[in-house]
Amino acid sequence: MKLLRSMAVLLALLGVNSYANATTINFEGIKTADNANPTVDVYRETFKERAYGNFRTYVWEGFYAGDESTGIASSTPDNGSDYLITTRIRISEKDGGPFSLLSADFGERMLNYDDDPVKMIARYTDGSSKTEYFNFDHELGFETFSFDDSWQNLKEVLFMNYTPVGYMTLDNIRVSSPAVSVPEPPAILLMMLGLVAVVMRKRAN
Repeated sequence: MKLLRSMAVLLALLGVNSYANATTINFEGIKTADNANPTVDVYRETFKERAYGNFRTYVWEGFYAGDESTGIASSTPDNGSDYLITTRIRISEKDGGPFSLLSADFGERMLNYDDDPVKMIARYTDGSSKTEYFNFDHELGFETFSFDDSWQNLKEVLFMNYTPVGYMTLDNIRVSSPAVSVPEPPAILLMMLGLVAVVMRKRAN
């Protein structure tokens, strides 16, 4: 029984998703820490690079907000944390290495330009790129978009509103580095586990 348990633990460890160490870019605390005047509704910055663990973001124009009820954030639903209202944001790994984009929360606000899709440009480590558009569900609030395996081995990814003057609301962008898939348990270990199971069954009989 101890051997069987040991094998099960080993297989579980080998099958652990590398995304368990994913970084969540949640924009938390920026408004409070960097705002010289905390009485205003948001903290605005332009052409600014920030670090989040092993990742960095570059924001062309952004408003960091929370649960405010005035100003530009007044039409955004409160999701219980700080978030970013921006025209464009680029994400990359700090050392230039490959990474994966896992998911992101997009918030719809009560403004017409938020009905436009979000344009996303993925640039890969092999020099290729792709552009995709993501549409909202037209319901006020945040919704989570999950990304498939085609968003692995990224060099950088760019989020931008489809309209040049529009803003989008982002939060909880999950990225993972290095960009690897879930490893499959080696066939030999699967065979060993099967043999152990057969032996244990015979002993039980």
